[in-house]
Amino acid sequence: MLERRHQSRHEAVPILLEIGGTSFVAAIWSRGGALVESYGGPLTPGSLFAVTGLGLADEGRVGPVDIRARVARAEGEGRLAVQFLGIDRRAHAFFEEVLGSNPLDIDNPFKPPAPRFPPPPRPRLSLVR
Repeated sequence: MLERRHQSRHEAVPILLEIGGTSFVAAIWSRGGALVESYGGPLTPGSLFAVTGLGLADEGRVGPVDIRARVARAEGEGRLAVQFLGIDRRAHAFFEEVLGSNPLDIDNPFKPPAPRFPPPPRPRLSLVR
């Protein structure tokens, strides 16, 4: 079978996704989507929806994000394979921090990532008389 995955999966850190005001655990996820556990809502394969919150499952809380998503498939036992179609800056920052490119800031898990390079020095101006 041809592998079409563009993002690597992450199973070590379960996350929470808020869908329709309810939080669901996703133990398998990537920047491109997630496998939502124990879903019992109205979404079916092909449904378009928004993920409005992300967080770490062990913390039990989510922060606001705006992720456009689609149900790719439904699996037995209430599992939904979700494809992310577009993520906002806060969601991108969350994924970057959880994946380890920046240390996770527990007080603000949606802090934008720090610049990778310091800004160039500003030229010194001197007054000519």
